[in-house]
Amino acid sequence: MVPLPVKAVAALVVALLACAAPASAQRDVPQNFFGVNYDSDIAKRAPQRLQKEEFDLQARSGVETSRVVLSWRAMQPRRGATPRWSETDSVVEHAAQHGIDLLPVVIESPRWARENPRAYASPPRDPADYADFLVELIGRYGETGSFWAEHPELPKRALRTWHLWNEPHLRFQWDSDAPWAREYGRTLRVAYRAIKRADPGATVVLAAMSNTSWEFLEE
Repeated sequence: MVPLPVKAVAALVVALLACAAPASAQRDVPQNFFGVNYDSDIAKRAPQRLQKEEFDLQARSGVETSRVVLSWRAMQPRRGATPRWSETDSVVEHAAQHGIDLLPVVIESPRWARENPRAYASPPRDPADYADFLVELIGRYGETGSFWAEHPELPKRALRTWHLWNEPHLRFQWDSDAPWAREYGRTLRVAYRAIKRADPGATVVLAAMSNTSWEFLEE
């Protein structure tokens, strides 16, 4: 074997060290910068095998946060019923196994809670009902949630950031005859206080706004 020149050895060592350096040392953006939206058919209708493969792909691609829809309508179709945890448990499990944080957007009033029962995108009639559901979610997936007690084998990635609704300035997301900003603002304040009582360290995220978002935010 022919020995390498000193300069070549030095260059090789530098290259190897660069490859071995942690990702945090190489990146130009903050931690938790890279995220995806995990929604629609892949999240709702795909078989579990395919969903696991999708989280495999997210992890390999450097995804750190996955935004997922938690449908109040699907999870609690009857007033006072224990929410249906099975599908959400699966998503939380996949994310924990892959070291990915979840950003849940909690949306879609069930018929019993709607301001207008016939309108699919109706906001909740009583913000306290929405707030109660959020507290149940924290009780399941928060820092001391029952999900983590039932799954001690998983690395805990508690859900502590809550995205409250989506684009309420658009009728197809918030179908109400009342002024949306006043109504959403009232719901937001009630839900915020409930979340902070249940988990003082939680972060509450305002609903996303599209188009001329600065004008809607001013409202």
